[in-house]
Amino acid sequence: MNTLSVKTASMPAFVFRKTRLLLEQEVARFSAGFLTLGLVELHRGGTSPEPVSGIVARKCGLAQANSGTIMNTTIIMEQNKKEISRFLRNARQRLNPEDYGITASGRRRTPGLRREEVASLAGISLTWYTWFEQGRDIRPSTEVLENLSIVLRLDDKEREFLFQLAQGRPSPLSPNLHNEISIGTRLLLDTVDVPAIVMNEHWSVIGWNKLVTKVLRDYGAVPPSERNLFKILLTSDAYKHEPDEYRRMVRRLTARLRWDYSRAKDRAFFDQLIGDARELCPIFDECWQSPDIIDRFEASHSINVKDVGRVDLRHTSYAIEGALGQRMVFYAPENEESRANQG
Repeated sequence: MNTLSVKTASMPAFVFRKTRLLLEQEVARFSAGFLTLGLVELHRGGTSPEPVSGIVARKCGLAQANSGTIMNTTIIMEQNKKEISRFLRNARQRLNPEDYGITASGRRRTPGLRREEVASLAGISLTWYTWFEQGRDIRPSTEVLENLSIVLRLDDKEREFLFQLAQGRPSPLSPNLHNEISIGTRLLLDTVDVPAIVMNEHWSVIGWNKLVTKVLRDYGAVPPSERNLFKILLTSDAYKHEPDEYRRMVRRLTARLRWDYSRAKDRAFFDQLIGDARELCPIFDECWQSPDIIDRFEASHSINVKDVGRVDLRHTSYAIEGALGQRMVFYAPENEESRANQG
């Protein structure tokens, strides 16, 4: 059985031949190296040396497994290039040149923008864009992908799709804030039996349920411009009664803010938020200098609720599909007493 056999129906012949040749050379190199190791072990006079053929077979088996992984990765990359080609071509062909101030000169063989027009509007060379659309081995920068997303008028899902294909990672947060809450999200918010809020990428609370009003705070009484959760947590007296716990909270929140800052498209907003935090919280700057980074919103905390008593909560957040940057935060009681107190 051919150990290099894989499904290659979707791979161009010349790519497969080149990849196979490289893999065979790699396996041969590994085999020669392991044969030498086997002879060295035999020369050392081990009491029961493993046969050289066994060493080669065992080591080459590992090399062949790695070769299969490399081959699969190569196939995926080739498929992504084909998908990028189809995606970009379809995206530009659905556009109207007149929307870009381009006057039709003569008959166009295909609808939409031409490649040279896309390249010019995106600030890149025609050759580079042509190669990218043809699926050649091009590694675009984030800035180039953002420019193409704007020129091709991609929505958030399409922009995310382009980044995943071209860079193999999620796109940076969209520069457009999502402040509208979907019907499904609103229904879930009102249905769950624990306090819950919805916040956008700026940490602004844009939705909450009745239990939040009862247990945490009444966001309805707070002006929309002052509903930034980061500022609220830094300045609320409810979290300052235990200095050590307050310091841990600020450090944790700052570590999460640093993660959001690294992905933010609207850096000006976050620069202003950081400046405000320095003025509002004496220990913020110390925490900001820490290298800690947290990529999830989850921790435990306690709060004393008026006329109720102490409530111990574990909060965690979940990204909301179809609304980049929005996340729903649930505050689950950690014990039966807290569940009873929250009502």
